[in-house]
Parts: sequence; C-alpha cells; structure tokens
Amino acid sequence: MSFPASQLEEKAGEIVYAAGRKLCFLRTPDGIFAIEDRCPHNGFPLSQGKLSEDGKSIVCPMHRYQYNLKTGKCSHGSGGAARVFPVEEREGGLYLGVEETIWGW
Repeated sequence: MSFPASQLEEKAGEIVYAAGRKLCFLRTPDGIFAIEDRCPHNGFPLSQGKLSEDGKSIVCPMHRYQYNLKTGKCSHGSGGAARVFPVEEREGGLYLGVEETIWGW
C-alpha cells in the first residue's frame, strides 16, 4: 500500500484505511510512523490526539495515555499497547509493512 509522503504534515495525523484497518500516519522529526487509530485502553481515535512534547509518542485525547510510535507501548501500566506498523519512504510514496497470515491481520 502506498500514498504520497507529501500528504503528511509534521505533527498532524493522517488517517488511512488499509487491509480493513484504520491507521494513523504521523510525521515527526524522527521519521514517519503508522499506528492503529484506536486507543487500546478505550477505543478512542488516536488520530484526534497530539504528539508528546518530545515527539516520540502520541497522546490519547481521552485519558492522556501516551503510546510510543516505535513500539506501541503505553507509558502508563494499564493502557495496553497500540499496534504499530513499519513505514518506509521511497520514491513514489510511503510503503506500509503488513504481515499476512491465514487468519488475516
């Protein structure tokens, strides 16, 4: 799956539907990241949140839980982990890494 990297503004989430999932793409000073657009704690859309001050996590707007954009881990013990996906920027667009299984993903 690919789309133009120029669509992504820094610090703003871009919602993309891929393989039946709603994903949030973010551009930060550290690169471009993709995270499932659903807070594992309460299901609220992470795309409505903001980047943390250090730019390494997205902050859920509901309860302010922070999810690391590289690992998906929550900074709070009870927040669970968000699903993250590898993103590669190439000439012609962004490419999302999705594992295929016999059960879907």
